[in-house]
Amino acid sequence: MPAKQIPVLVKHCALAIYKSGYCTGTKVERVQEALDIAVSRLIQYGFLWKNSGKVTPEKIKLKSKGKTAENRHRRETGALVKTQQWNVLYKLIQEEVEEDEGAGATSEDAVAESEEPLESRTVQRRRRIAKAARSSARRKPKRVKRAKRAKRG
Repeated sequence: MPAKQIPVLVKHCALAIYKSGYCTGTKVERVQEALDIAVSRLIQYGFLWKNSGKVTPEKIKLKSKGKTAENRHRRETGALVKTQQWNVLYKLIQEEVEEDEGAGATSEDAVAESEEPLESRTVQRRRRIAKAARSSARRKPKRVKRAKRAKRG
């Protein structure tokens, strides 16, 4: 699963989320959570196809709006630096997956070894993403009250 196949738009968005400090946990968990949040937000804003959240990061599909943003992110100054930073972080995820596969560990083994069950961590992550989506959807501009006319008399 090379990081080259992940769209630059997703890489830059995930890197910004990772650097913001919003994600918690180990470094690998923070990288994975940043990637999940970036994909879900880009789907929400119409840059990615809806099924992009269910596939591996390498199979993410961009909509036309996403392709335009992708080109803009490729041309921006410092794009290469951001991409290289994300590739270094993404290697952490790849190394952990390879270690799990190399050791013959199954998902049940990973759940048994961790302090917290894997399901609860993903549920927490989904709740955080849903909460962020709800809070952005709820914010509406305040209505300006009209001033009353003065009585003539």
